[in-house]
Amino acid sequence: MAHETGHAVLDIYQPGYWSSVDLETASFHEAFADCSALLTTLTDPSVRKAFLEEMGGASRKSNLVSRLAEALGRAIYDNYGPGANSDPTRLRDANNSFRYAPPESLPASAP
Repeated sequence: MAHETGHAVLDIYQPGYWSSVDLETASFHEAFADCSALLTTLTDPSVRKAFLEEMGGASRKSNLVSRLAEALGRAIYDNYGPGANSDPTRLRDANNSFRYAPPESLPASAP
């Protein structure tokens, strides 16, 4: 819900982004929505407490806040198998090793 709200908020401030065909804009739209979901998650005191307990310090590892769309990731995995989603615990993880690359430099078929 918070992810989709992030899309809606961005559309209010930048309505042209919704219909843009630019890959950079689409990527930014998705990242903005993911960040909105992460920040919304952190507003819950019980989530913050569990997050701090899970992390046990300043470590860079997958955690309950960084794992995005857990239910959707599980549903895709259950319905389409491991080839459709590499990890059944989430759709995406904000804690990853991805680094920016211009879209035109990426291969046509990549994760």
